[in-house]
Amino acid sequence: MVPIALNYLGLDPYSTKQEDLDKAKDLLLTLRPYIRHMQSGQLVADMASGQLCLAMMWSGDAGIAAARAEEANNGIAVNYSIPREGTIISFDTMAVPGDAPDPEQALAFIDYVLEPKTVADISNHVFLRQRQCCCHAAGRRGDPHGPERLSARGSSRQALRRQVAAATPGARAYPGVDRV
Repeated sequence: MVPIALNYLGLDPYSTKQEDLDKAKDLLLTLRPYIRHMQSGQLVADMASGQLCLAMMWSGDAGIAAARAEEANNGIAVNYSIPREGTIISFDTMAVPGDAPDPEQALAFIDYVLEPKTVADISNHVFLRQRQCCCHAAGRRGDPHGPERLSARGSSRQALRRQVAAATPGARAYPGVDRV
C-alpha cells in the first residue's frame, strides 16, 4: 500500500525518505474510516456478491470475481481498472535453487508449464496473463506444439529472451483481463 500511496502523491514509490513516508501515512490514514477489511481471500467473494463496491485487488482476483458474479447471474458487474497515476506491478517467477536435489526434474516441470497449451489453460483458469508468446501460440496462432515452444533447459537469460522475441512477431498487449 505504501508504494501505491507514494506513487499517487507523485513521489518515488520506493522512497525511504521519512518525509515521503509520512505523507503516504497521512494519506492512508485518511482512507482508514472507509476500509471494511483487508482480507485478500475475502475480496473475491465480497466483490462477486456486491458486498463491496470498490476494492484494491490483484487483476487475477478481479477476473475471478467477475466470473463468479456472471455465473451467479446476480446483476453484479465487476470491472478492473488501473489508476491513471499508475500502480505497482509484480511478476511470478519459477526458479531452480542452485542446490536442488534434482534440477533436471525441476527444469522438466518448468518446460511443461511453458508449453503453450499448459500456460493458456493456467491463464484461463486463474485470469492472469502469462507469457504472451505461449498464449498466442496456443490460443491465437495454431499448433500448440509448434516452433513457438519455449524451453527452460540450457537457456541463458539472453537466449530465453531471443526465444520469446522469435515466438512473438507482432505480439500485442491485450486490454483488461483476457481469456486466451
